[in-house]
Amino acid sequence: MKKADIVQRSANDNCWTHGVPAINVKWYPYLPDIERKFRGTGTHEMDSPEFWAWFDRLDQDAAGGYPHGEFCIAEEIARETGWEDAKDLAAEMFSGIHVYSSGRSGGWLVVHGLEDVESWDAIAVTRWAKFQRGVLEILDDMDYRFLWNLAVNVFEARQESAYEFYRRLSA
Repeated sequence: MKKADIVQRSANDNCWTHGVPAINVKWYPYLPDIERKFRGTGTHEMDSPEFWAWFDRLDQDAAGGYPHGEFCIAEEIARETGWEDAKDLAAEMFSGIHVYSSGRSGGWLVVHGLEDVESWDAIAVTRWAKFQRGVLEILDDMDYRFLWNLAVNVFEARQESAYEFYRRLSA
């Protein structure tokens, strides 16, 4: 990575006026891609016929527009854990910094508190490149985080509620 490859953003409303280093972290779960990526792999705890039948119904419901409810819960949890991991990584690699989201949909991770990029030496550029790779690895894992949260926090919770409901009926 060269210094010229480092994306910088500025935003007067967030208290910085010069460019600060930023990483594009936009992520939108697209159910057909997620299904192709994970269905039938056998490597994930959610790879069961019951889960995928439920997932197919969710996907069909989402086809008419942006899905709500259960889908959004899993998406929100995945985003929050991704942001926390990115903030933790930044704190490990840099001292005295603040990590923010920026942009209309919060799709940029910006790091405030570093020296101006123009003053960075090769070591600082290498450190940023390592940080950026780490953030992009977190971003690559977002589909799995989403699917896992959908399976554990939504699907399994529904299954347990249904089991408890039928158990009470039969008692």
